Amino acid sequence: MPVTPPVSDCYTTHYDLHEFLLACKQAFLATDSIQIVSISSAVDPVDPLAVLARLSQPQQQHFYFENTTQQQSLLAIDSAIHLQLTGPDRFTQARDWVRRLSQQVIQVGDGSLVGASARFFCSFNFHAGRIHAQSDRHFASPETTGSILLPRWQLLRSSDRSHLVANLVVDQQFDPQQQADRVWKGFKMISSLELEALELADQSRSVTPLRLQEVGSASQFRQAVEQALQLIRTGQLDKVVLARAWDVIAASPLDWITCLSNLRQFHPNCYIFSSHDGSGQIFLGASPERLVTLQDQQLETDALAGSAPRGTTAIEDAQLADHLLSSEKETHEHQFVIDFITQRLQRLGLQPTLSQPRLLQLSNIQHLHTPIAATVPPNVHLLDIVAELHPTPAVAGVPRDRACDYIQALEPFERSFYAAPIGWVDTAGNGEFAVGIRSAIIADRTARLFAGAGIVAGSSPDKELAEVEWKLQALLKAIT
Repeated sequence: MPVTPPVSDCYTTHYDLHEFLLACKQAFLATDSIQIVSISSAVDPVDPLAVLARLSQPQQQHFYFENTTQQQSLLAIDSAIHLQLTGPDRFTQARDWVRRLSQQVIQVGDGSLVGASARFFCSFNFHAGRIHAQSDRHFASPETTGSILLPRWQLLRSSDRSHLVANLVVDQQFDPQQQADRVWKGFKMISSLELEALELADQSRSVTPLRLQEVGSASQFRQAVEQALQLIRTGQLDKVVLARAWDVIAASPLDWITCLSNLRQFHPNCYIFSSHDGSGQIFLGASPERLVTLQDQQLETDALAGSAPRGTTAIEDAQLADHLLSSEKETHEHQFVIDFITQRLQRLGLQPTLSQPRLLQLSNIQHLHTPIAATVPPNVHLLDIVAELHPTPAVAGVPRDRACDYIQALEPFERSFYAAPIGWVDTAGNGEFAVGIRSAIIADRTARLFAGAGIVAGSSPDKELAEVEWKLQALLKAIT
């Protein structure tokens, strides 16, 4: 545990802040143990997405995570310290790193702020270090399987409250005067921003010509579905999720902030997220699927599988909903996910409880949805749960490992971040992860869009193609 310098309200004056950071440096020199100082302060309500638009720099790491149903959005900018994960044991690496650093964090500032603690922002690749033989390396990272960011700055807005956190790593190179100046100016500057909501300039005169290019043709996707159905008929698989990818190519760099704003507007009931690990690629999307939430040892997760479009009229919408609820194929697919999640949680010693199945109705799609809850003992970390659950049958298949092998054999591209966990965990082990579906990777002038569909007995290649393409069209609308 770090030695905490006896200073409170360290941000009240510049002098107090400097004296506090000087004491932190002296504590480091006395123990030779790195400390992470996390300084929090309430600020006037501000839209974190607007702050990201104002302050983000090219090649600067960032992380944005918005849960609109809880009226909460979270922004991380720049890196205090980060970790690139490699190899198949990435979740164990991530857990051990977070646990170790959490023991070295000194929390100071406004103690009345709920959740104003240092947070670690995590994104993972779908596959653990296996790169598709035909992969376009422009959208693949063969050296890494994920990354974790402890940011220099994090900003949380929850309902009508906002708070700002500065994270500092106190080590041999730490300069108390320089860091006091930077933090003091940063708090003053961000606190002075009057950004209640993101306002974008009129884009109508600056839209660049776009070209759409399929990554694998529609006929190839139908053929892949036929191959999957044959594997199901012969008992090699019960289910496999197959995705399609489109590349959108523009004449000039794509405006990813506008894309995020569009996703927020078009998909108000989804997780809106964006992650940039400094590699030049920005992963963003609007996911309806929570992987897991853990708060005060109480876990919540969701079985989400089985889909139908929304109707154009109230009558048609009700008919589609009734058909989804009564469909043997869709309920069979949904049950795969329920069984998988409950079994995986039981492997960790948890006793999950299930709510009644219901519909999750979004703007352009509706899903079968079963909430699942459990109490988590202190010895089980959130990242242990993420490791057990990823990938669920909703994005991979059954049996899981065999389905992942066939995904790589049948899909003509690397999934990269698509359908993988993305979220955060704090020093107390609380956190939230979504599944990175309905997503895209933006690299300069090109965006690769991803969407998938679950293939089970009774699936139709034409219907699965149609489902994937209207999911892609929703993403395309946000990009263009």
